[in-house]
Amino acid sequence: MANSEPAGGARNWAPITGRWSIEPEVVRYLGPQRDSRYPFGICVTNADLTDGSVSTRILLSENTEGRILLGYRSPTERYLMAGLGGWGFAYTIGEFEPAFGWRGLAVAGSSANLSPERPYDVTATVTGQRISLPVGEVRVLDHVLEKPLTGGRLGAFTWGELPVESTAFSLVRRPGTVFVVMQFSEPYRQLYNDVIKTGNLRVRTSRVPRR
Repeated sequence: MANSEPAGGARNWAPITGRWSIEPEVVRYLGPQRDSRYPFGICVTNADLTDGSVSTRILLSENTEGRILLGYRSPTERYLMAGLGGWGFAYTIGEFEPAFGWRGLAVAGSSANLSPERPYDVTATVTGQRISLPVGEVRVLDHVLEKPLTGGRLGAFTWGELPVESTAFSLVRRPGTVFVVMQFSEPYRQLYNDVIKTGNLRVRTSRVPRR
């Protein structure tokens, strides 16, 4: 069963890179730090996600990018971004790899079609190793990751010299799905009786007849 959580003022935010303004309903990127080599910003929440959806409303300025940040642990570890702008495209799913920097995993549309000062409703949905990107309820990208998300923080990733706003940040978690094949004999029968049969683990079981 999905668990929905509104963000807004109920979620804590921590600016990591760039200059930010944090208000109860608005998280606003103001621009890069003076000593930054690249004009980007990272601001993270106290929430994480391995399976489910995170949504926000993004308002861009001219020549800026705004994306949902997934799987953040530190500035020098792998993380994912999904949203508006990047690499000359309108819609992007990308990742940061310490050895390579930022790279696009799935891209679509031209960034010239993005309208500054127009709010976009953006959602990143993670199901196992699959990540999809609906914008305004239209799925624009779908990508299967080489490596699954293993926790890490959610947040906002921005690029550019001018402000980018994120509002209406919300999160829907879903329990993960596990597929297990095992024989009904010891020691697996004990696992079935103690964990699965008692309801401590929600599963669907079926028997496969022996040949």
